[in-house]
Amino acid sequence: MEISKRKMRQLISDTKSKISDKELFTSWAFKDHLKRISETASKRYKRPIQIKIIYDEDAGVAAFTNDSVICMNAACSLVSTLPLREQKYIAIIGMMAHETGHILYTSFDEFK
Repeated sequence: MEISKRKMRQLISDTKSKISDKELFTSWAFKDHLKRISETASKRYKRPIQIKIIYDEDAGVAAFTNDSVICMNAACSLVSTLPLREQKYIAIIGMMAHETGHILYTSFDEFK
């Protein structure tokens, strides 16, 4: 059976609307996407970065890092108050970029 371009777009749209923010932002595919972005930024410095994504509406934390792990809460108020999923995505990318900057340019040894 041949599926028209219009029908395919409709199927994609229907599927996309059935996936919750929690399912999307905690999926292995999204985590892998973020990991690839962070690796692009950190490859030059040979600093491996791990990404951990949680979805906890009750937690007051948005994102934090230590020397090599970035932990982000995709349900923090910074993200959850945004009306569009694309805006939430951009906010999460921004948090990851901010925390990546900490890993690359902050001396964690001095804080210890």
